[in-house]
Amino acid sequence: MLEEAIMTEYENRPIMVGVDGSAGSLEAGRWAAAEARLHAFPVRVVCVYSWPAPQMPLAPLPSDWTEQSLRSAAEEVVAAAVDVVRAPAPDVGVTGSAIPGLAASKLVEASRGMGMVVVGHRGHGGLAAQRLGSVASKVAAHAHGPVTVVRPGTGDRPGREDTILVGVDGPPASDAALGYAFEEAERRGASVQALHSWQAPGPPWRTGMVRRTEHSREADGRCTGMTTA
Repeated sequence: MLEEAIMTEYENRPIMVGVDGSAGSLEAGRWAAAEARLHAFPVRVVCVYSWPAPQMPLAPLPSDWTEQSLRSAAEEVVAAAVDVVRAPAPDVGVTGSAIPGLAASKLVEASRGMGMVVVGHRGHGGLAAQRLGSVASKVAAHAHGPVTVVRPGTGDRPGREDTILVGVDGPPASDAALGYAFEEAERRGASVQALHSWQAPGPPWRTGMVRRTEHSREADGRCTGMTTA
């Protein structure tokens, strides 16, 4: 089945966590550590660095900023994050690396071959805490595998009994998400709540509404089939 193939593809691959030294990224590191212990996966810590933008247009950058100084600062961020990951999970293998480039694109590129990518809800972006950061949203949309965006206050929750919410729709691709959700729920002792949403069209499009209703019934059937399998 499709969901079985998806899960087999990501088994025993490292969990990659992207860090930038912010409190949110370190919380993502703690989440990755707990997740790694749960799955018996290794962890790879990655910090992507680049030349910061000047505070004012055409303003010169500080003279002490060099390629080596930027890399050294990124390596310090990686070392601190590795310590954060190892503290609650000393039995988990942890490696780290500093990579030059743009954070979102490099994390997406590095996600190939990873079992999961973990990022903080927001890093050093400076915007409202409630909004999803640009790096997190781009990684979630384009990574080559499962992605976890860790919100504040959830860094130690991977093993907790809780409810896993999975969004489903008409296409069979939802089966992969459902299979992943049920496997993780079994591992955690959690329940699964499947959500299928659609917008009712106006009277001229009642035929379309019927199709969406059929999709909803099909989604219910797939969920029921997985719970009884």
